Amino acid sequence: MYLPPVEAECQTTALAPLSALTCCPVERVGRWYGLNARRQRDASLRASASHNSVSTDSSDATDGGATASSGAETLALRNMQNDFDLMSLDPKDKKEQDHYAVLGLAHLRYKASDDDLKKAYRNMVLKHHPDKRGDGGGLSRERLDAVFTCIKHAYDVLSNTTSRRSYDSVDPTFDDAVPSMSANSKSNFISVFAPVFARNARWSKARMPLLGDDDTSYEEVDNFYSAWYDLDSWREFSYLDKEEVDKAESREERRWLEKQNKAARAQKKKEESIRLRSLIDNAYACDPRIKRFKEEAKRKKEDQKAAKAAAAKAAADERLRIQREKEEAERKQQEAEAEEARLQAEAAKKTREAAKKAMQRERKAFRTACKDKNYFTENDAKRVTYMENVERLCEACNIKELEELRGLLAVPDFDEAKAAFDRSVAELEARQQQEVQQAAEAAAKRSQDAATASSDVSSKGNWPNEDMALLVKSVKTHPAGTVNRWDVIAAFVNQHSSSRQSRTGKECIAMAKRLQKDPSLKIEINKKAFERFDKDHGQAASGESVPTERTEGPSGMTPWTADEQKLLEKAMKTFPSSDPDRWDKISGAVGTRSVVEVKKRVKELVDKVKARKAAASSKS
Repeated sequence: MYLPPVEAECQTTALAPLSALTCCPVERVGRWYGLNARRQRDASLRASASHNSVSTDSSDATDGGATASSGAETLALRNMQNDFDLMSLDPKDKKEQDHYAVLGLAHLRYKASDDDLKKAYRNMVLKHHPDKRGDGGGLSRERLDAVFTCIKHAYDVLSNTTSRRSYDSVDPTFDDAVPSMSANSKSNFISVFAPVFARNARWSKARMPLLGDDDTSYEEVDNFYSAWYDLDSWREFSYLDKEEVDKAESREERRWLEKQNKAARAQKKKEESIRLRSLIDNAYACDPRIKRFKEEAKRKKEDQKAAKAAAAKAAADERLRIQREKEEAERKQQEAEAEEARLQAEAAKKTREAAKKAMQRERKAFRTACKDKNYFTENDAKRVTYMENVERLCEACNIKELEELRGLLAVPDFDEAKAAFDRSVAELEARQQQEVQQAAEAAAKRSQDAATASSDVSSKGNWPNEDMALLVKSVKTHPAGTVNRWDVIAAFVNQHSSSRQSRTGKECIAMAKRLQKDPSLKIEINKKAFERFDKDHGQAASGESVPTERTEGPSGMTPWTADEQKLLEKAMKTFPSSDPDRWDKISGAVGTRSVVEVKKRVKELVDKVKARKAAASSKS
């Protein structure tokens, strides 16, 4: 009995003493009675389920390192099973109910075998079948039928492989969370990600590798990420279809509903793929082993690069050493060759100087012998002539001839010595006359050939055989592609032709085309060239002596011999152009040529050198 507290302002008066408190039993009525009865029944059911529960010793191999958390999870599921209110089930919401909890298998869930399902369903039928409940514990028949309907539906879903897979794919107790790339994930990588991969491995059609530990090898880690990136998941979301196809009133409506469900499944499948991919990407980014492997690979690559660079440097040094040794050997060889050449040149120079000195001594001895004989005459005028003959013999005869002649002059008989001297002078004059005659005959022959070639023009367009032969030779010597080809060919023909006719490039092109069109001209040219070659070589083989000469002078001038040419070159080197009496001295040094002949000869040589330089520049 409740009495209000007494306030200070109030005045109270005691009327009578209170009676003692008494305890009266009160029976529950109405809805409170139903709730109490349900609590009592649920307590008895929990005790029965705990007594008849299926063994939970079996475990899945894919749980890996999640064994420690598995016990806590199982305990939580059992507590949830104990708190599960079976009598509150409604058949209308049977799609949202936990089928494993309805059958009392919340602690096993997807690990429950077919035998576990059958045993659990049998126990639930024995307890909750309407025909087995008697008075129903105060519950109505409709309520009992509704509970049993939910139990039967749960068994129908889980006993069918396809429908159970659909339900397991959306298991409400499965944790879809993905660890983020936080500092904790990086520092405690194995403990954070191992349970997640073990939990998600259930969706793979194939057995998935474990995450491993910090000492796992590179091959195993690489195989782990390769397998997870290629994960083929069997998870599908048909259990969450919002549209019930069976309720469609027509075929068109059924197709439309199937289309809507298919689109919703595809969207959820895409989200699941993104979730798994983010899990693998986050793990790969946080995995310290990957960082270590990359650093080792980088270090190995740098070591290989350094080793390769060292090998390349060693090879380069070896090539440089070989090259230096080769250059040193070549240098020594060149020095040896240069030294040998120098010694040979010195020896040759000494030999020439010795020969020159011997020649000078012999000439001096010859002059002395002639002088001792008073030049073989008492007449002063004749003595000058004899002195000139002595100098001629000294210049024309070699050392052996001078020795022989000096031996002839050494006889005591004056007349015999004089006769020997006169005989030598006569032989020298005869030999010189013969050389002059032969040179004149050669010049006449060349003039005759030139005249013959000039007269051979007629049908060949003012082209003698010699020029056409030169054209053919030049065309072969300067092939197509030569810069300014036909100008070079024309310069070649003009340089070597004796017809004194200047040819242009256009004339050479026209004649070349003519020779190409008329092969008979080419045959005739070759024939005449062969005849000229045979004639020249036949004359040389017959033993006829041809005077040695560089070139022939103008008409009316005696050709220059090789000795005269040598004397001229030596005199031009000896007497410089600054000497006012240069030409007189050169003429005196040559001895057989006048100043005019020397100047003309030098002019001819200068013109020839200029012509050769012009031809060479046109070719380049």
